[in-house]
Amino acid sequence: MKTFFLVLAAAAALVLQTTVTFYGLSPALTTLVAYYVGISSGAAKGTLFGSLLGMVEDSISGGMIGPNLLGKGMVGLFSSFLSGGPFRWSPLLGTLALFILTVLEGVLVFIVKGVYEALPAPPARAALILALQGALNACAGVLIKPGGAESHD
Repeated sequence: MKTFFLVLAAAAALVLQTTVTFYGLSPALTTLVAYYVGISSGAAKGTLFGSLLGMVEDSISGGMIGPNLLGKGMVGLFSSFLSGGPFRWSPLLGTLALFILTVLEGVLVFIVKGVYEALPAPPARAALILALQGALNACAGVLIKPGGAESHD
C-alpha cells in the first residue's frame, strides 16, 4: 500500500512540476519524493526509487537519459544518512538538508547537461533558479522526517 502512495506521489509531483510555476519558477517536487523515500526507507530503496524517478523524468523531458537519474539517486542515497548514524533529526536539519540536496542535485544535472548536451541556462541564471528551488524545498524539510523521529525543539 505504501508503494502505491509513493508512486501516486511521484506521478503527482511530475505533473505538478511541469504545470505549476511560482513567478516563472517551476518547483523541484520530484526531489521531495526522492528525499522522503531515502529518509524513510533507507539507502537502497531511496537510491533505487530516486533513480527510477529520475529516469522517468529524463524520459519525459525528451533529452538525454541520465542527468536526473543520477541526481535523484544521489538525493535518495544522501537523505538516507539523515535517519540514523551521527545525525539526530531536527526541523533545522531537515530544512538544511533539503536545501543542500536540492541545490546539489540541480548543480549535478546542470553540469551533466552542460557537458553532454548544451547548457540549459546561463550559469548566473541557473544559480538563481537552484537557490530559489532549494528555498522552496527547504520549507518542506520541517514536515518530512524519518519514521519514528520526533521533533526536539
